[in-house]
Amino acid sequence: MNKRIRTRALLLLILLISRTVDAQKPAQGTTDDERLQFLIAAYDGNRNRFTEFSARFRVVKGSAESDEGAIAGRIDARVRMQGIWCVNGDQVRYELRCEDPRDNAIPKYRPEDRKAGAKSKKGNCDSIRILGDGALGVNYSTGLEAASFSASRGAKPQIFYSPFSMAVMGYNEEYGPTAPLLPEMSREADSIVGDVGATYDVIRVKRKHSTGDVSVREWWLDPNRGYLPVEMRYYENSALELRAVATRVRKVENAGFVPIRSVTVSMTGALRSVTEISVDEFVSGPPDSDDMQISLPAGTLLFDPEKRKKRFRLRDAEVVNVADLAEWYQRFDLPAPIRPQP
Repeated sequence: MNKRIRTRALLLLILLISRTVDAQKPAQGTTDDERLQFLIAAYDGNRNRFTEFSARFRVVKGSAESDEGAIAGRIDARVRMQGIWCVNGDQVRYELRCEDPRDNAIPKYRPEDRKAGAKSKKGNCDSIRILGDGALGVNYSTGLEAASFSASRGAKPQIFYSPFSMAVMGYNEEYGPTAPLLPEMSREADSIVGDVGATYDVIRVKRKHSTGDVSVREWWLDPNRGYLPVEMRYYENSALELRAVATRVRKVENAGFVPIRSVTVSMTGALRSVTEISVDEFVSGPPDSDDMQISLPAGTLLFDPEKRKKRFRLRDAEVVNVADLAEWYQRFDLPAPIRPQP
């Protein structure tokens, strides 16, 4: 008798828990558009939890014999870079440094290259240092040995490789899972749907090009890990052309979920072109002041691309802190732009 009572009590408890969990689930909608809006909002809910953080990561570019081999780590590396990404609201510091400058450095820019129409000689790797405060920005390139100070670029530093981007979302993750909200994508796509599956939910964008080719881009989101995209697939005429996989994901304290390792593989050719991004450190919270600055070597050419006649070279190496960008910008004898009011 006691056993029967305990069994019934256990069943009632399980039923109560299941109903409570169902009641807490956000509404996913019944139409394609409702499900799409839900999935985009769910993805944004996780991504928007990262407004203050410091990250150290690595980027490896190379090749592999197969996508599964690349995912397993069997990558023939050609370029290795160390990355730093610190964010404090509108303030951003971002760096990519070639691990071995002897193998990866870009040849120095020469004045005679201008006559040939070349802006810089591209090699395997160009180390960059970016600093921005939402109104002003500076972008230093080792290939050009120059730093551009700009008001228009300060609001949106151009960041391509990052732990979140998986090397397939474009600059500032513009073409990630939220891309279907972009007007140009909405106009050009034949269909944009959100599918709710048993394990993963999928945002699928289908487009028929003027050439007659049909492309499909899929984002697989994990509802158990903040609707983080754990895989992206791009098809051209039903053939898989590009695949990006988040092989490891971590929950960051006081924030959301972030890919700790992602692998992007081009599925064309005998050897697969591979980009691997792996995180060494990811800490939520405001970065230290020393983390929000970049160094500029002696001899660096400083210029404002919007005022081309305003330029000068640094006699000594100097450090630029994000708090001092307005002071640096005034060296060009130009008024610092007014920051937008919050």
